[in-house]
Amino acid sequence: YLEIARLIHSKVAVVTDNDGNKQKNCIDKYSDFSGDADIEIFSEDDNEKRTFEIVLYNDNKELCDGLFNDKPLDYMLGNKTEAAYTLLEQTEDIVVPDYIKGAIEWIRK
Repeated sequence: YLEIARLIHSKVAVVTDNDGNKQKNCIDKYSDFSGDADIEIFSEDDNEKRTFEIVLYNDNKELCDGLFNDKPLDYMLGNKTEAAYTLLEQTEDIVVPDYIKGAIEWIRK
């Protein structure tokens, strides 16, 4: 899809997990697009925070601990859809991970 975006000059923000190795999975993997003004890759910098759920949990520990009680991060990783739906339905503010904020800000430019 990035090749098509490049051909039609469509702006694309790729939001991806670093899967424990940002260099390999986010920088090297997309190196063919690194100079493209219309394509930007966004991911968590900390390799320890390898997935969206881990980043979201770390940014919202108190909320997640209250919603998912026993081993909330394990629950979020093992029940991604249910955890996302629970977070969507609750009324507290959720801290959005910085790399996702960055992607939204970039795409709006």
